[in-house]
Amino acid sequence: MDWLRFKEKIYTTQDLQEMLRDLGIKEGDTLLVHTEFFRFGIPLLPREAFNQAICQAFIESCGKSGNIIIPSFTYSFCQNEPFDIVHSKSKVGNLGNSLLQLGGKRTSCPIFSCVIIGDLSEEMHDCKEVLGKNSIFDRLLAHKGKILTFGNKYVGYTFIHYLESLANVPYRFDKTFSGILIDEKGKITHKSVIYKVRHLDSKSELNYKKVAHFFLDLGILRVLKFGGGEIGIMESQKVAKAILEVFAKDYEYFLA
Repeated sequence: MDWLRFKEKIYTTQDLQEMLRDLGIKEGDTLLVHTEFFRFGIPLLPREAFNQAICQAFIESCGKSGNIIIPSFTYSFCQNEPFDIVHSKSKVGNLGNSLLQLGGKRTSCPIFSCVIIGDLSEEMHDCKEVLGKNSIFDRLLAHKGKILTFGNKYVGYTFIHYLESLANVPYRFDKTFSGILIDEKGKITHKSVIYKVRHLDSKSELNYKKVAHFFLDLGILRVLKFGGGEIGIMESQKVAKAILEVFAKDYEYFLA
């Protein structure tokens, strides 16, 4: 199926699946996908069909035994808003909604919710620390998952904030956020979560380009050109090992 045009070249959904295979994505993989796919080119399908073609390519690449995770972050409790699992809109694109249409389930995290298709969705119970134990990032690491930067190699490093939490870096601190959570059945509950936030009055923001080139230099991040964008892949366990080793020596190394 013709899917995308960049300059004079037409890319099909088969081209996309072949690129994913070239990156080493295979049956049984757990894949966290961060997207900025407007960089690839001009869609040749209506928006929802275009998005579902992307999701379907991920699903077919990882197979029935795999897991696809797409962020649908809302930051709801940080903004004093209720989090409605069904109706709260993602602030990081609408690809997660397309995965929902294909049978995915949305997690109940009121800050970093994700849509998951695969057995991992059954493990995502009540999460009290959005960057800690039982968070989506914690489960990604436990499943030896991979991180896909889909469009831009400099976008897609929320997992590093989980590692900052593991390392207990001093430029972040625990803060409790509370609010109203509305579940899939419309049931309303009051919920509190702990989010290790940045000290805004001191140096605390990551330089994502430095992070990306650190991974490229180590061979942890592999990037291939696709249309006008790039697709990159990293193994979460290799990412965690490398980052935690750096934090142990110099926790400010990646700060902007």
